Amino acid sequence: MCGIYGFLLKDNLSENDIKNGIKATSKLKHRGPDNTGYWFDKNEGIFLGHTRLSILDIDERSHQPSLKQSSAMVYNGEIYNFKEIRESLMLDGKNFSTTGDTEVLHQLLSINNGHQSFNKLDGMFALAFYKNSSLTLAVDNFGEKPLFWTLNDQGLYFSSEILPLTQMLNLEKDLSEEKIKEFTTYGFLKGGETFYKNLYRANPAEIINYSRGQSLKVSKFWHRPAFTFDDKNAPALNINEINMIKDEIIQSLRLRMRSDVPVGLFMSSGVDSSLLAALLKLELNRDISALTVKFNKDFIHDESNLASKIAHHIGIDHRIVDSEESQSHNSIDSLYKFYGEPMDNTTVYSISQISEIASKYFKVAISGTGGDELFFGYNKHGFLFKNDYIFKNSNIKKILKLLSFTPLSYFPKIRTAILLSSHDGMDLINALRNHPYFNEDAIKKYFQVNTMHHTNESTPLEQYINYDLDNSLPNSIIPPVDRGSMFHGLEVRSPFLSKKIYELVSSFDGFRLLKMGQKGVLKKILSDYLPTELLNPSKQGFVYPISKLIDDELKKNNYAYSNYLNEDMLKLRIPKNNLDRFLLRRMLIERHSQNFRNFKSS
Repeated sequence: MCGIYGFLLKDNLSENDIKNGIKATSKLKHRGPDNTGYWFDKNEGIFLGHTRLSILDIDERSHQPSLKQSSAMVYNGEIYNFKEIRESLMLDGKNFSTTGDTEVLHQLLSINNGHQSFNKLDGMFALAFYKNSSLTLAVDNFGEKPLFWTLNDQGLYFSSEILPLTQMLNLEKDLSEEKIKEFTTYGFLKGGETFYKNLYRANPAEIINYSRGQSLKVSKFWHRPAFTFDDKNAPALNINEINMIKDEIIQSLRLRMRSDVPVGLFMSSGVDSSLLAALLKLELNRDISALTVKFNKDFIHDESNLASKIAHHIGIDHRIVDSEESQSHNSIDSLYKFYGEPMDNTTVYSISQISEIASKYFKVAISGTGGDELFFGYNKHGFLFKNDYIFKNSNIKKILKLLSFTPLSYFPKIRTAILLSSHDGMDLINALRNHPYFNEDAIKKYFQVNTMHHTNESTPLEQYINYDLDNSLPNSIIPPVDRGSMFHGLEVRSPFLSKKIYELVSSFDGFRLLKMGQKGVLKKILSDYLPTELLNPSKQGFVYPISKLIDDELKKNNYAYSNYLNEDMLKLRIPKNNLDRFLLRRMLIERHSQNFRNFKSS
């Protein structure tokens, strides 16, 4: 795990270019505290910088940039199946002087830096590969590792985080109405966009090719197969199919335990981490140490007691630590600094606290990230599955639309049913779902709408699940895991984010999975290792309470809600938690603008 920075310029490098490259790389030291390296060629206009967190082959021989006769590479991440790729390359006559994954990746890309090579990789990565005056950037299948890039008159620049690029290139902020509306709706920007002009975030499985002074080409080496929902009468998965999924999870875990430094487990009381703990100990016979953070019960649901019981039953070493051990200070300013631009996922606070403490005990942590998305773990998935008749019955839809003007729409399930039965636009649905008392005219004023619609060929359930995988997972769920952990030099590996697991699970009719309940497949596997009383169906997330951030910000500035909202918005009956989320997003926009913007005129 590391930080990378670099550029390929149209002209030769100046001394100032090199100086700025070194300075920018140093801003990523928290991602790789073990070593910093640079390589450049003045005549070729190329500069590559790297900060290293040593995980595999911790010897200095694996420091980066990695150099071969006519090529150079820097990369951030881990290639879990590097041993298998190495054996294949050795059969083809390739020799190796190191035992880690960096040289293996470099050798593979030296042969072919196109789709064929990237599709061989099981890992998380963001990389830059240089050969013959051409620079290739690429990101893993799920976008676990971040990579930002910009193309200007001088050339192509890239970085693991936003800050080195914005500071060194003095990039102009982009507060267009379209982006503000989109962020206000979702809490993030979709499609690789950022709040800076001409600065982009590489999307999952994306390859960016740039030859010196020539046009840039963007392609994808893997297209995520969509979940389909064809036959609601189809039977649930049988035991053989469940065992196929179990075997793939075990294999993913086996590969993600490869490390030359201590590996630990982030353990909650939920299904995802409990299953990983059970498989590690009871199937792979790994004596892993698990860490559970005890949070302030006023802020985050405390799962430490149940997690301890689960760990004891499985027979793994378990440590409970108090979040008060963390020195972090949570504020809107710190939320902005984590991401380098507006993004509202406060999970980054909790991940940062866990990582700060965990980094005292191990360098790598196993996480259950992705389990909810791949195995339908959200309440909306179960609701849409059980109540799909609502969206097919015109009389029910008429009744629900009438209920939208009554206090009954306060109830989340009724509100969701109303929205899904009354509107076609996914963006409009999301906006209304978060702010149920906005009418459509108000929504269209304050939010980005109508960029995605239901089709006749798909159901709301299918739309929601695939929408979350395409948008929420890479743009909102994964980023706080990377930023919160790497801020403290800790690598987090997510076994569920495996291409093989995903392709297997998505090959089944989605109805067959949901017939087993939310995350029913994982619960069924886990039931072989835990008694019923230890299976936790109500695991809470690590989301820091937005209301506290808002209350603290209003108190600090001696403001009231009326400082931010006009009279029309104040008249809308918006529940406080929804209002706070809306205000958080507007405050982050304000923070990005670096000056007070009176939202009352919006």
